Amino acid sequence: MGAPNAFPGTVIRVPNGLIQEVIANYQNVGNTLTGGIDFGASYITKEYNWGKLDFELNGTYIYKFDQLRLEGNADGSSNFQVLQAADALGVSGPDFKFVASLFYSKHIFGNDNIRTGFTLNYIDSEVDGFTNFKGSLPAVDAGLTPPGYQHLVGDWTTVDWQISYEFGTPAEVVPESPRPGYDKDGKRLIGEQAVSPKPEGSRWNWRTILANTTVTFGINNLADTRPPLSAQGGNVGIAGYDTQSATPIQRCFYVQIEKKF
Repeated sequence: MGAPNAFPGTVIRVPNGLIQEVIANYQNVGNTLTGGIDFGASYITKEYNWGKLDFELNGTYIYKFDQLRLEGNADGSSNFQVLQAADALGVSGPDFKFVASLFYSKHIFGNDNIRTGFTLNYIDSEVDGFTNFKGSLPAVDAGLTPPGYQHLVGDWTTVDWQISYEFGTPAEVVPESPRPGYDKDGKRLIGEQAVSPKPEGSRWNWRTILANTTVTFGINNLADTRPPLSAQGGNVGIAGYDTQSATPIQRCFYVQIEKKF
């Protein structure tokens, strides 16, 4: 604690001056200020004889990342300071991300629909917590590994694939009402059948049960690409990667069944 008087009661010392206990309670005395641009585009063609295409792109660009936090002064006072993450904190995460997808779909067998496509995920590179980016950490410049190097965490690009099949609602056929005393084939009914004809059988079948059911199979991270190595500072800990931007799960297979009633 460079200025313990700025935070009274948080540092407890024994009579000889050594620190006995530090009370590091969470205090809501700061916030994070970000400025960015979200953008996106989508285009869906009409359905032709060969099917239709569905394209979508969504991205984010962060151009400002500041932190407002309480700082203690040597004279025991305190004040709020705005720290620019790229200059004073040395790390803020990737500033550009986007997701793009292209899918093909076509109606077959009447109301059924088959759909397949690819999704591209991109996360830009970033600097870690021990970087000397823009000369922001001159005091620890000599301690960088290797000395004076900028610690760059590489970008991460993955591709996902998905295919789904949707069972549509069977087309309902409404038969014409036969004339009184005649069956649906136009034959005349005789005797009791003319008064109380037999009811038609059940219309339940496998198509009716599977109506509005979608079966999906997909593979995330087709190429089994590892997240970029981040071994020094930032949002790393002992994971070896940026835990706020990447995930250790690489290639992943999944199956999904959705039923609408």
